[in-house]
Amino acid sequence: MAFTDELYEAARHIWDAQVEHPFVTGIADGTLDRAVFERWVRQDYLYLVEFSRVFAWAAARADRLEAMSWYAAALHLTLSTEMALHRQYAERSWCGQLPTATWPTWWRRFCRARGATCTSPSASPPPNVPQISATPTG
Repeated sequence: MAFTDELYEAARHIWDAQVEHPFVTGIADGTLDRAVFERWVRQDYLYLVEFSRVFAWAAARADRLEAMSWYAAALHLTLSTEMALHRQYAERSWCGQLPTATWPTWWRRFCRARGATCTSPSASPPPNVPQISATPTG
């Protein structure tokens, strides 16, 4: 059995729970309440703002041009494609009112604990914070 098959089998109950979650099945069969989906779009948009900061930080901290390029491409894809889809949906559905505030302090602290600054890609993380690798895997 391949290693990936072993991993899949070990996590199958988690995979199944995600695939069978009412949010996912509701999207798949068209029964998800529109208000629930719109709330998710707003929350995901805020997440993507902070996620983009992590990619920007990683690009700035990358030790190789290949890694810098990979993170910069991921940042561009997130900012210009994925977030654009959210904005387009919002414009069609509820007059384009996506949140402009960022995630609460606890999320920013979480980002910092992972080595990302969440405020400035060139700023140093707080002291005693573990650093993440700037080298992409895969």
